[in-house]
Amino acid sequence: EDIYTVKDYVKLAIKEKLPIIITECAATDGSGDGPLYFDFFKEWIEYLEENKISWIVWQFSDRVESSSLIRPKEQVMLDMYNSGNIQVKKY
Repeated sequence: EDIYTVKDYVKLAIKEKLPIIITECAATDGSGDGPLYFDFFKEWIEYLEENKISWIVWQFSDRVESSSLIRPKEQVMLDMYNSGNIQVKKY
């Protein structure tokens, strides 16, 4: 759903004094991939924080998607190798 539609639901829940928690939110669209909308996401998180609403990001994984919070294992190993923090030896 569009964040502004969700935001309208949140405003109504606040008005009605209902408990709220936001789950599976991210700086991407609903597919979990594609462009990152940092400004949009920052605005959303600031709104949640101002209203003392708990939130959980999606997704805590190393999948090759924009919404993943962990880099793919292959990239981590490559970065370590390129930085000199890992050595490869032939026997």
